[in-house]
This record gives sequence, structure tokens and C-alpha cells, in this order.
Amino acid sequence: RLLDVDLERISAYYRGKGYLDAQAVLEDLAFSEDRSRATITIRVIEGERYRVRNVTIHGVTLFEPQALLAAIKTKPGQPLNGVWVDEDLRTIRRRYLDRGYLFARVRFRSRYVAGEPALDLAFDVEEGSRVTIEKIRIRGNQKTRDDVIRRDLELYPGEPFSAAALDASRDRLGRRGYYKNVSVSFEPGTSEDRRDLVLDVEEGDTGQLLFGGGLSSSTGFFGRVVYIQRNFDIADVPHSWRDVLDGYFFVGGGQTMSIVLEPGSVISRYQVRFVEPYLFPSAIPFPLQLRTDFDYTTSLFARTYQQDNVDGELGLGYRFERDSLVELSYRATRIQIFDIDLDAPADVIDVAGDNLVSAVGLSLSVNKNRIDHNFVAYGGYGMRLDGEIAGGVFGGGHDFWRVGFNGNAQTTLWRWPAHSRHVLGLRLDLGFMGPLRGDKVPIFERFYAGGPRSVRGFQFRTVGPQADDEPIGGRVRAVGTLEYSFPIIPGFDESYASFWRGDFLRGVLFVDAGNVESRVRDFTFDDMRVSVGFGLRVKVPLFPQPVAFDFGFALRDQPGDDREVFSFSIGTPF
Repeated sequence: RLLDVDLERISAYYRGKGYLDAQAVLEDLAFSEDRSRATITIRVIEGERYRVRNVTIHGVTLFEPQALLAAIKTKPGQPLNGVWVDEDLRTIRRRYLDRGYLFARVRFRSRYVAGEPALDLAFDVEEGSRVTIEKIRIRGNQKTRDDVIRRDLELYPGEPFSAAALDASRDRLGRRGYYKNVSVSFEPGTSEDRRDLVLDVEEGDTGQLLFGGGLSSSTGFFGRVVYIQRNFDIADVPHSWRDVLDGYFFVGGGQTMSIVLEPGSVISRYQVRFVEPYLFPSAIPFPLQLRTDFDYTTSLFARTYQQDNVDGELGLGYRFERDSLVELSYRATRIQIFDIDLDAPADVIDVAGDNLVSAVGLSLSVNKNRIDHNFVAYGGYGMRLDGEIAGGVFGGGHDFWRVGFNGNAQTTLWRWPAHSRHVLGLRLDLGFMGPLRGDKVPIFERFYAGGPRSVRGFQFRTVGPQADDEPIGGRVRAVGTLEYSFPIIPGFDESYASFWRGDFLRGVLFVDAGNVESRVRDFTFDDMRVSVGFGLRVKVPLFPQPVAFDFGFALRDQPGDDREVFSFSIGTPF
């Protein structure tokens, strides 16, 4: 019986390639003497390959038939391809779904051409009527508030249905990480052309308490304790012990609360962050985002001095589109420079002791990235344009300005095997800064480059100006990366059937280029450092992002540069 199935599959494969008369037949079946093995001989009679003579579309009133014919793959004169025909059926129906014709049907029929191996293909369309969304009903959300789910939807009651808007909504809900599964169904409305959209959500665990540690090539040993609640609700206080036991407290509001404790041998970092993405949603006609950050960092990465930072930042943003944010922010940073060696550069001596930076910033960010559950972008783009002014009327002990641009774009080249994506990504980081008074910018605010997530193949922070082998940074920075990412070991979690969970192991090939200079007029492309390399991205349950292992090889460097072939880090730049 299995052999018969295999014979039919071979015949169907040939018919899908246009060999409509193909047959796979069993020619011989020979057993070994002990009958433990068998040798099977299959003969394939291909016949002639049929081509497409004409392609027509019937029953279309919403579109121009020629526009649909131009959108499909099957063309007159080509060999018949069954896979393409199936894709063409979906392409035509998708056009109708995007216009709200939920029940449009598309079929194809073929007619043999007498006397030659050819077919005439016709696509028949039953358009049906345009469907309007009457209500949107949400079920299964025991923790997450209805309004938190609805604000991620691009479909609204009273508007025509759109498959593109539904896909964007599902993708946005999936990226939140709040849900194990989101399924969509339609129920009858008050008339034939009206339907209720029903979202059934299966909520997952959005809180994480992570313990771990590791070794970074640039920042040494580190320990890590992380608490993060991606669906935090600061107003959801527990009303009983049962709420505490069931986990129904401080959850469901779509806010983010994170606490990071990361002591290390070179850099120690302690951070608290709270983000409310929709501040006063019913009191004002536009959405505001509130962000608060508090950081304490102690660093031993410099050879001739030690640096401690205490940083507080408050940001208020206006989200003029779902993925676009303008933010006004204020930060106050106390920097202490101490344990200074006698051979430390003059730039370090100038800022010895306590320093205060008081700065106001303005930024525009757009996030159209499409990201899988391993936080790896596989499509879309993102950008951030920001500026900052420190000192002057804002106080503090240092006066300077800074502007920067950071952008990335990526596209899926193809998928193989199954859902695994081959991704080409581009990243660009530009920065310019200068003093408002005097002629210097403090060393702890300057730009640096080199190492993981920068120009690989060079040691951490060493690309750019140095004084007595101590990196002193610069006022101009340009870093770019071109990276090809591909699956090595695909992964799929059956318990999350509606969302691809990312690959267990991915490989990358990259080209990095970048430079840091003290002044704009000193910046030339002849001085750009360039490296190429390869790496691995390993999915580890302990960390939400992949662990990155990279091997970078400098193609172009400058005298005095410090090379580094191997580097690794937690996370990925794309």
C-alpha cells in the first residue's frame, strides 16, 4: 500500500511540472535471500510536457482583468506548473480579501488543445459581497485587558474587512509575546454582508525571572539576574491572596517593567526601567508614552582609570503612528573618574573626580521591523534620529551637543527548509558631536567603536583615536554592517502552533566597516576599518535573545589597531 502511494506521488509530481500524461510504474521488486531487504525498480513514463497556450480570467468586476493577469505567475507560452497555478489562485483571492471580499472564491479550469500538448487555462471568480466588520469580540484574555489587545488591531468595527490589516494585527499581537496562540474566526452579523470578528487568545507567561552568567570577550565575566514583566500593570494591585497565588496582580496593562542586576569583572550594570506606552488613553486625543530609566554602571574597561555612572532619564513620547514615536527626554548623569594611573592621557586627567551631565534630547524613531520570537528581524526596517544638548540653561558641568542616526533594514531572501528564513540585513550608525563651550567634549561622552555589535575583528572600543594605547574616542562615528543570516538547525515548538518560534542554531556571514575620528574634517573613507567574518547564533533558554559567536578578520586597518578574531555576546544586532 505504501508503494502505491509513492508511485502516485511520483506521478503527481510530474503532472505538477506539466507532464500530464506521466506515469510511475513498478517495473521490478526483488528480495534478498533472507527477505530482509528489497530492491525496487520504478520506471517513469514522462510523456510530453504541456505548455500554457492562453490564460483568461472571468467573473471579475472589481479589478481590471489585465491587472490580475499581470500579478500571477502563469503566463502564455510557459510550461504548465501546478505549483504556480495554486499560488495564482491564492494571489487572486488575496486581492479580494484585501478589499473586504471575505467570501470570494477562485477556481481554475483547463481545456486541452487539440493536436498539440497544450492547455487553455481559465480562472473563474465568484466575487460575492464586501464584508463589513460589525463587532470585534475578544475571548480567552483572563489577564490582559481588552483595550490593550484592541490598540494593537488595525481592524475596526464599522469598517470593511481587510486581510492585510488582519495579518498586520496578528503579527503585532505575536510580537508582544503575551500570547501562546491567537486564532481568528467570523460569526454572522445582523446581515449577510456583516460579520463579527472573533479573536480567541491563549495567554502565556509574560513575566520572567532569569538567573545566569557568562563570559564576554569584551566585558569579561558577568552574573545576571533579570526580572521582566512585558505585560505589567502598575494599577493592578492584588485584592486577595488568591490573586497572588494565581499570578493575577500587576499584570495585563501592556506596560513594561524590568529590573537587571548584572555584576561583572569589567562592567557591572544595575538598571530599572518602566514604560507606559499609552499614557492617559481616554483623557487626551493622542497617545503618549512615558519612559523612566535608572542605571548604575561601574566600568573597568579602560587601562588607566575607572569609571562609575549613575544615570536617571525621563522620556515623554507622542506616538503619531502605531510604529512611530517622537520623544522629548531629560537625563541627569553623575560620572566619577577615579583610580587614575600616572600615564593616563590628558583627556582623562581633565575630567578626574565627579562630573555632572544634564541634557535634554529629542528623538524620532520608526519601528517597522518584523521580528520573530528570538528577537531576530526578518523583514521591514527601523530608524532612529536623535539630538541632545547638554549644559547651558540645563545646568551640569559639561556643555556639548550631539546628533545621531541609527537605521536597519532586512529582507527575507527565501525560506528553506520549511519556515526557516534566509535573511539579508543592513545596519548603519552615524554620529556627530561637538562642544558648546571651549574646544573639548568629555571623554566619557564621546563615540567609540570596535568589538561585538560594532566593527568585529577589532577589540572593544579600539577603533578610533588613542593616546598611549588608551582609546579616547572621537566626535564623529560611522559604522555599517551587511549581514546574511541562514538556518542551520531549525526549531519549532508544537505548543505554539500559530507562531514560528525561531531556529535553534543560525549562521551568519558579515561585512563590517567603520571609523571614529576626532573632527569631521579628519574623517576620510581611506581610514575606514573593514572586516569580514562568520558566526553562529545559538538559542539558549536562559536568555531571551540568541548568544552570538563571531569570527572577524580585518581586511583594512590602521597602524596601532588592536585586532580580535573571536568575539561573543548575548543578543544580536539585527
